[in-house]
Amino acid sequence: MMKLTFKNFIKLTRKEHEKILSLRNADYIRNNMKTKNIIKIENHMHWIDKLKYDNSNKYYAVYRDDEIVGAIYIKDIDYNKNKSTWGIYFKKNINPLISSVSAYCIIDKIFNELNLNILDSEVKKNNISAYKFNLSLGFKVYGENIEKAEEYYLMKIDKQKWIQYKNSKRFLRFSKILKKINIKIDDG
Repeated sequence: MMKLTFKNFIKLTRKEHEKILSLRNADYIRNNMKTKNIIKIENHMHWIDKLKYDNSNKYYAVYRDDEIVGAIYIKDIDYNKNKSTWGIYFKKNINPLISSVSAYCIIDKIFNELNLNILDSEVKKNNISAYKFNLSLGFKVYGENIEKAEEYYLMKIDKQKWIQYKNSKRFLRFSKILKKINIKIDDG
């Protein structure tokens, strides 16, 4: 049985932080982020120290079995407006099942455990795979944004739409796959 674990960044060892940072600094990931500069481990660790006291942002390293294969995060959590934003990145050529299961688990957590009603996503217009991935999860484009001469789609999904998607035939088949994966979210 495959094991998929989401480990909160604040619980990672320095060696694990180095691995996740190496992935985050990879060109193909960095070029699709708003912060494009290479992040040094000292700056990353300083950010982690702040993250320990920040209830509005949750970052997880994604492990397949015992290997870090990506990261997924929930940021800008606003309990007054019942909304947040999310992001996700993985090793190149990751099995699409891993990214889909990871997205499913975190989106479900956002709506059912955090009890939020709206999940936003900002996707660079030239990142076609991320755009299609969000569409496949039920996100819809509601606007556009230009920042630092880069164009983004503003996308979102609400809790009611997520419940509809989760109960659709497509996702019901997917739920059978989920039962065959040992999933753990280590919130720390």
